[in-house]
Amino acid sequence: MAVILIVEDDANQRLLYDEELQRCGYRVETARDGREALLLIEDEMPDLVVLDIAMPGMDGLDLMSRMIAKCHRLPIIINTAYAAYQHNMRAWSADACVVKSSDLTELVETIQKVLLSRGITGQAEPPSYGPVHDSIRPDNGNAPRQSESR
Repeated sequence: MAVILIVEDDANQRLLYDEELQRCGYRVETARDGREALLLIEDEMPDLVVLDIAMPGMDGLDLMSRMIAKCHRLPIIINTAYAAYQHNMRAWSADACVVKSSDLTELVETIQKVLLSRGITGQAEPPSYGPVHDSIRPDNGNAPRQSESR
């Protein structure tokens, strides 16, 4: 089972990512800031990091530099609300950049692709939305799920 470290200062988003990635079959560790993330990777190096950029204290790009200095092969996905970071040269060290969305499909698919490209096993199941997560779906839970439309 692949270990994913989520570094996100927003507690609600941290919880959402944690629940959805666990639901997909990953083991998830979370950190609310750069300092906490660095302490966590001292104890155990994750298989992949999902990293917010705009955080208090150490921003995500500085944190990414420090993480890469500790382990240059560590896969990192930038997950930010600001699409402009996709074109920031400092962000090019990341394996991928995903713009935050209430639909976590792109993030989960990107995690799967990056892990596979690095030869890391423990790929999770595709995301499946249940009653708890219907309210975060782009269609507000009103469209039929795949299993309902067949």
